[in-house]
This record gives sequence, structure tokens and C-alpha cells, in this order.
Amino acid sequence: MDRIAYAIRPGSYIVDSYPFLKHIPWFTSELKKYYQEDMALFHTQLQTVKERIVSHFRPDLWVVMIFSSSCS
Repeated sequence: MDRIAYAIRPGSYIVDSYPFLKHIPWFTSELKKYYQEDMALFHTQLQTVKERIVSHFRPDLWVVMIFSSSCS
């Protein structure tokens, strides 16, 4: 997660300042690897949510419990 927090800051990578660098294959290979890893994580999380929707799994959410207890 630290990598994601670093990556979303504008100017974190030199390619943000010099866009022509994205056309140099060896320069962006590490960024492509990170992209693949992050997309795999995203798709895993998305698949978990889809499975829970299909199975009607609804966990007790602490936010719901807090609001319901404060309203009673």
C-alpha cells in the first residue's frame, strides 16, 4: 500500500515531468510490473465482492452498528 500512496502523488515519478520517457521500454518496465500487481489485487478484491453479492453475504458493519445504537 505504501507504493500506491507514493504513486498517486503528482510528480512522484520522473515520467510525470518528462512524458517522452514512457516510450522507452526499459524505463517503464518496473512501472508496468507494479501496474500488473496492483490490477491483480484490484481484481481479486472485486471478485470477492461479486461472490459475496451472489451469496447474499452481509457482514455486521461496525459503522452500521454505531449508527443504529446511537439512534436508539
